[in-house]
Amino acid sequence: MVEAVEVPVLESLSDVKGIEEKRSSVISEIRVEVPVESPTSDGYETDLEIEEERTSYDTTGREVYVNQCKSLNIIPVSFFLRNMQTSEIQMAHHGLGPKGTKAIALALVNNTTVLKLNLADNALEGEGGLYIANMLRENCYITVLDLSENKLGTAGAKSLGDMLHINVNLKEVYLSGNNFTDKDIEHFAEVMKDFRLTHFDLSRNCIGEKGGLLLGPAIAANESFGIPEFYHYTSVFRAFLSGSFFDFSTKLLL
Repeated sequence: MVEAVEVPVLESLSDVKGIEEKRSSVISEIRVEVPVESPTSDGYETDLEIEEERTSYDTTGREVYVNQCKSLNIIPVSFFLRNMQTSEIQMAHHGLGPKGTKAIALALVNNTTVLKLNLADNALEGEGGLYIANMLRENCYITVLDLSENKLGTAGAKSLGDMLHINVNLKEVYLSGNNFTDKDIEHFAEVMKDFRLTHFDLSRNCIGEKGGLLLGPAIAANESFGIPEFYHYTSVFRAFLSGSFFDFSTKLLL
């Protein structure tokens, strides 16, 4: 009869089980948790984040302009794109219209290089005047603005007059030939009492006696004015721009 040898086999299985348990314990102790790479960690995503940051601090507004032109379904003006990094933009007679003006205005909100902006004779109308006025509420670098011959009318006079209450950096503003009436002068008369402008051109507008009555006291109330040069004013205006007014320095063009 063959003798059974089951006990030694069980002991061997027990030993194996013990070894497995010990190995599992060691593995769990030395297990290292690998961190999951996040968008803020080093890697390709960080490069994208840096690129986004650069875009948000674009001091020319070039990308904003291109995107706005696409949104408005208009062709970008190459001349404007080429000159966005210069100190002076001369864009008279470019036929911008309100939509083209909107794209330019939004692009210039954060622009820090343009100091002089000439958009004369571009058919801005009241709507375009509003876009420029809103831009100049934020832009503190432009010091010379020419919006002559743009049919700004009453709406343009109101938006620009309101802007002049806020913007203290403009030095020269040219608004000749914009169909302003005596009523529209009300939007400029009050702010003129605190003007810091050295040139303010309102020539070739429909301003008469009532407009003179509004502008005269406003000019007189501004103590910062010195010796003026008055151009193109009518005999009606001459009566209201006399005497002490000739002690003012701001060049008021009427």
